[in-house]
Amino acid sequence: MPWTDALAWVKARGPWVLPELDPDVAVPEYYREPFHAYESGNLCWEAAFEGEIASRAVGARNFPAAGADGELAFRGAFDDALGELGAAVPRGGAVIDFGCASDISTRRIAANWPGAASVLGLDLSPHFVAVGRRLHELAAPRRRPRRRRKAARAVAGSGSTIGAASPARRRGSGGGAARGRAAG
Repeated sequence: MPWTDALAWVKARGPWVLPELDPDVAVPEYYREPFHAYESGNLCWEAAFEGEIASRAVGARNFPAAGADGELAFRGAFDDALGELGAAVPRGGAVIDFGCASDISTRRIAANWPGAASVLGLDLSPHFVAVGRRLHELAAPRRRPRRRRKAARAVAGSGSTIGAASPARRRGSGGGAARGRAAG
């Protein structure tokens, strides 16, 4: 896994702006505890920048026969299990990915369930959400403006944030611009 090159690529895709976290959302203390090599736990840019790289490295280690595509094999196993369980999203339905981190699964869910009207990733770390949003933008195919495409999107918050993030609430908000603070 070319970790250093991949990390440099992610960092260069900024500018990085934190989405605002609802002040009423209580972030659990474990989110602030040191985690792996990150003194600030999941609430820091370093963890968010390295999240997808680490996921690919773990996939390659756990599925050595797949090599660099080990993460795809790992996530494919979940896709297969959902199919075997009969999981379905009704046309026009919504999917919520709780604990979406940098949106890896959220983007995959959006691709695998094209009939869903919306796919929402929800995570308590605004850093991971910011990275996920940007990587989703970079992965989205360019389309002509007249053809709208359903997109996965991520929100920083808890389960109580869902009402504020719903499409109906967004339409009623006057289309407001995204609020946030720049990485400094």
